[in-house]
Amino acid sequence: MPGNHRRRTGSRAQQGVALVVVMWLVAALSMLAAGLVSTTRADLRGTQVLKQSAVHAALGDAAIRLAASRLKLEPPQDHPAVFHFALEGYGLDVEVVPASAFVNLNNAPLELLRDALRFGAGLDEEQAQVLAERIVDWRDPDDEPLPGGAEFPAYEAAQSPFRPRNGPFESVDDLIQVLGMSFDLHDKLRGLFTTQGSAQGVDPRFAPPAVLGALAAGNASAVERIMNARRAQDPLSDMTSLTQQYLASNASGPYRFVALHRTEQAVLVRSRWIELSSSRPEMPWTELATDPVESFELMPEGAHGA
Repeated sequence: MPGNHRRRTGSRAQQGVALVVVMWLVAALSMLAAGLVSTTRADLRGTQVLKQSAVHAALGDAAIRLAASRLKLEPPQDHPAVFHFALEGYGLDVEVVPASAFVNLNNAPLELLRDALRFGAGLDEEQAQVLAERIVDWRDPDDEPLPGGAEFPAYEAAQSPFRPRNGPFESVDDLIQVLGMSFDLHDKLRGLFTTQGSAQGVDPRFAPPAVLGALAAGNASAVERIMNARRAQDPLSDMTSLTQQYLASNASGPYRFVALHRTEQAVLVRSRWIELSSSRPEMPWTELATDPVESFELMPEGAHGA
């Protein structure tokens, strides 16, 4: 009897171990299956995003070129040009402004750079002054730093992977190389600056609100008045509240074309810089630069208070 009891006890123990092993395998397989489902869904979403970007790139470029052909006949006069197109059932708005609507990284004076950093990107006065001087030192041909600026020795001492070019910025993305520039700050500045054209000042008739804020030294009510006049297409908008030495007297440089497609969830953006003149008789204009498609998610109604 004791032997039988031991056999039964051992058998139950083995069954218990086997049950635990089976349960563990079931759990492991369940986790693996869940992981595969999640990966498949992520891959599907990624594929959908790539397809959406490709569609917008193709149709956005088509809409931009249609807008360019219209502007060849009648360039914008006193406010940004806006065109509406429906291509293959795909609705697009194309907004067009000259390069002089933005602060030129290569030609703007130090004071305009400082105010763009302060009022356009939210830096305090001291931070804006220092970074503006470092931008000037990065682009100027000499090796003498401004009081708050930085030349080669400062970059070396900070163990920065970059060095000042002592030459012009080739794109706004070059700003990330300036000592003290962060990725977050760089993202805030992308809508303020340009390297296209040669204007020293800004044409306020076309400037976006963030640039107008820099021209108005942060005066939000002045910016709103100008934007309201622009929406009403009022050619006599009052610009006296803007810093006058920062203003350009006329639109100049190539044009920035921005094709936008709005859905319930996001806005897709495609941008191109185009010079409407061309030295080649077979080309109606010159395409200078193209930005990749960007997607900006829209917050659902009521989410602002969450």
